[in-house]
Amino acid sequence: MHYARYEFSKNGLPTIEAIQPNVMIGQRLYLSPTDIREIQLYYNCTGSESTLPPTTTVITPTTMIPLSKCAKVTASNYTTAGYGSPMYQGNYLVDRQSTGLGFNSGGFAPQYIQLELPQDSRVRDICLQVNQYPSGTTNHQLFVGSDLNSMQLIRNLVGTTQAGQWINITFNPPLNKIRFLRVNTTSSPAL
Repeated sequence: MHYARYEFSKNGLPTIEAIQPNVMIGQRLYLSPTDIREIQLYYNCTGSESTLPPTTTVITPTTMIPLSKCAKVTASNYTTAGYGSPMYQGNYLVDRQSTGLGFNSGGFAPQYIQLELPQDSRVRDICLQVNQYPSGTTNHQLFVGSDLNSMQLIRNLVGTTQAGQWINITFNPPLNKIRFLRVNTTSSPAL
């Protein structure tokens, strides 16, 4: 199986675990020599006869994988008054759900949300949906890094925001070796 360790996780815990702890799951783009030999043995092929020419797999740079669904979500605070459990609110943050109330910190700025991806990743787009009342001027700071000690401010988002609005950020070239993404809300009229 070539699924990543956190592929189907909704709670940030691994859904697939290797028997050997040092094995990386879901990271191969081709068959290993062991895979080929096992397939040959299974189908009773010796591999000594003529073979087809190798095929080339082209991976286009537009291939997008929603890494956020695999992320561990933390926040400065969660309110449980009508918004559900912290786990539900964390799932809402990363799953682009169209129903429900979403995430609410239960307090005024400053607040933060943070995603920890399962491994260093290449990030091209970050999409944030605003869930605030009342509308008004907000200031969000976007930090990224390969670990918590190397986080750097890469965007300061200042402007008028309202519930339902999407804030889409594209990086060209994409950001490399990103494991942590953090949005600090430093000012907002909303609770």
